[in-house]
Amino acid sequence: MDSQLDQIKARLQEIEAILSDNAALRQAQDAVQSAEKISNDAKKSLNHAEQEVQAQQIKIEQTEASLYGARSIIRKNYRTCRKIWLH
Repeated sequence: MDSQLDQIKARLQEIEAILSDNAALRQAQDAVQSAEKISNDAKKSLNHAEQEVQAQQIKIEQTEASLYGARSIIRKNYRTCRKIWLH
């Protein structure tokens, strides 16, 4: 029983020594924070790019609608003029 208690105490001391090595812990925490910042910046850039794509898509759709609308007007005017010229 005493040897088991001694082993547990020794293991606790090892754990305390590891935890007290704050330099390695701080370095790991800094690496995590840096990775989180990079990730957040990438997410913001992606979000901005997606918004730009959406805005461009809307402009394309509006331009296409204008072009197709103009085509139908041109066709209608062409037909009208053709009827007038043929009669």
